[in-house]
Amino acid sequence: MSAAAIATPEQPLRCSSAATLQGCVGLWALRAFGRDSAGQAAHNGSAVSRAVELWHAIPDRSASAEHVEHVLARVEAERERWSLYEQPIVRAWTEGYVGDPRNGPRLAGEVRCEVAVSVALAPSEDDPTGQPVCLRGTLDQVRRAGPGSPWFVWDLKSGRAGGVELSYQHLWQTGVYALAHHATTGEPTLLGGVI
Repeated sequence: MSAAAIATPEQPLRCSSAATLQGCVGLWALRAFGRDSAGQAAHNGSAVSRAVELWHAIPDRSASAEHVEHVLARVEAERERWSLYEQPIVRAWTEGYVGDPRNGPRLAGEVRCEVAVSVALAPSEDDPTGQPVCLRGTLDQVRRAGPGSPWFVWDLKSGRAGGVELSYQHLWQTGVYALAHHATTGEPTLLGGVI
């Protein structure tokens, strides 16, 4: 099986699989063909992304219990979108996010969450297939200080690893997201990191 056979417009590579592809081709192949699902983890991540999006939409947002309860009630009301999510985990991750000063209005002036992106990369000169590689995904968050400034791609992660190890594990994924966001929007896009 060649990557070109599944990186087509009909079956694009998922941007989120870049880290897995870099680390373990076999696991990547299982996930690409739907034999290994991250169901509950994916639902938890989507629910947290929605909570974060709702929180950023509050004009005078703060880490107050009132604001956290407001966004979590909205997430619960939309439960059919992430039916497998675990409320205690989503609450903890949301509270952690809103309590982090790096996510406040001064550093995150304009925020977009769950942004769909796609790009078809031209084949390299030595690619025997001559076919473009198509990528598609939904990135967790892009943010910028304000109009005219570049977008920065941020990936929300909740795994046990942290710091440099977590950033390294997801550098490929974040880079692919930045490339795809730029190709999709035409706007300057840079790597932000993992939060």
